[in-house]
Amino acid sequence: LSALLDALNENLNVELGQVVECIEYDCEGVAVTSSDGEEKTVYHADACLCTIPLGVLKRSAQNKDKAPRFDPALPQWKVDAINSMGFGLVNKVVLVFEKPFWENVSLFGYIPETVDKANRGEMFRFHALADKPVLIGLVSGEAAFALEAVPDEVTTAKAMSFLFNIFGPACPPKPLDVHITRWNMDNFTYGAFSFVPPGCDAGTYETLAKPLKDSNGCERIFFAGEHTN
Repeated sequence: LSALLDALNENLNVELGQVVECIEYDCEGVAVTSSDGEEKTVYHADACLCTIPLGVLKRSAQNKDKAPRFDPALPQWKVDAINSMGFGLVNKVVLVFEKPFWENVSLFGYIPETVDKANRGEMFRFHALADKPVLIGLVSGEAAFALEAVPDEVTTAKAMSFLFNIFGPACPPKPLDVHITRWNMDNFTYGAFSFVPPGCDAGTYETLAKPLKDSNGCERIFFAGEHTN
């Protein structure tokens, strides 16, 4: 897949470290204003493909800070679709070990002795990477939000206690390395994935994907991403 992506973007001008602040559109085209923290840059084009995550779009729709501003403002039908679609949270605890201590297992789960609303989604499932000494624990529900408020050491110790309960002495005391996501605290996501709550249907996805037109009826802002399909 990486080879395909490399070939597709070979002739593209990709600007990194640019935070989009404003997306303007009219009958002349589109102007996107971004900042690298010191200077602002304005990009002009006939149209714009917006792949901003739904969590960020929700902030834009509510005119909150740390989210791009649309000018003209998003129409009400687009705002209603953005607000009605759910955006959930799943975090990952990535544990790197010297060698695998799980044999021929690619997926396994853990259920604590006592389960309540707070810990129900706490590392309920572990994925093993193929041919790598790496385990990925999934954290969902209220536990995913709670994870973001505690130090990595606390979450790592909890993950290792779960693994010790499953594998016993074969489990090492600690991993070589650990990486823990905090998608809700990330200013460029504010969550992990969309979901369909009561009141939404396939039509909501279609509305989220529907382009914005200028006053002459020309499509200027297109939308794409997992929340549009």
